[in-house]
Amino acid sequence: MTTLLIYSRSIVSMLFLGRLGKTELAGGSLALGFGNITGNSILRGLSTGMDPICCQAYGAKRFSVLSHAFQKTFCLLLLVSIPISALWLNMEPICIWLGQDPATIRVAKIYMAFSALPILGLCELGNTPQTAACGVLNGMARPNLGARINLCAFYGVGLPVAVLVTFKFRYGFLGLWIGLLSAQISCLGMMVYVLVQTDWKHQSKRAEEMVSGTDEENQKNPEK
Repeated sequence: MTTLLIYSRSIVSMLFLGRLGKTELAGGSLALGFGNITGNSILRGLSTGMDPICCQAYGAKRFSVLSHAFQKTFCLLLLVSIPISALWLNMEPICIWLGQDPATIRVAKIYMAFSALPILGLCELGNTPQTAACGVLNGMARPNLGARINLCAFYGVGLPVAVLVTFKFRYGFLGLWIGLLSAQISCLGMMVYVLVQTDWKHQSKRAEEMVSGTDEENQKNPEK
């Protein structure tokens, strides 16, 4: 559900890019496709790979492993974002070599230039701890709460801000990324609030009960 909500942002972006003009729509479509294939899918895959580690570490009460996993994932994403950003900023000669329309490429290049900033900057700094918090919620068997937080942040906060800044204040592409940044900040804030308010002693007992229940079930049904 969380992945569906995140990638459905592309649909919303296309909806509003179409109101800016045909060239903007074509350039935005090209940029989104190029960015998703060469960047977002890679970063998303690396960050979600931390989920099983968080679940196992939380169940085993090895909270130091959670901290180490977060730090390593954060550093890895920052390192990987450097060559991805270089590729995005130099996409124009690649697309021209592939025979794309120069006017469309110019728009796509602007879109990708603004896209590279969130990867290296504020949006990625917010996305990394947000992903870590999602992993913790999944480890607590509360994935529905994480999905609701993402839904509220991206569509209740980010989308209205993006529409207002893009069309009311005429910021163009920049407005879309301001909306994304506001969504990341609100999502991170809500997840941090949930984690701070969590009764960790209760969650530890709950994890023990879930693990012991699974062990008993496996003993009763060894053939499975």
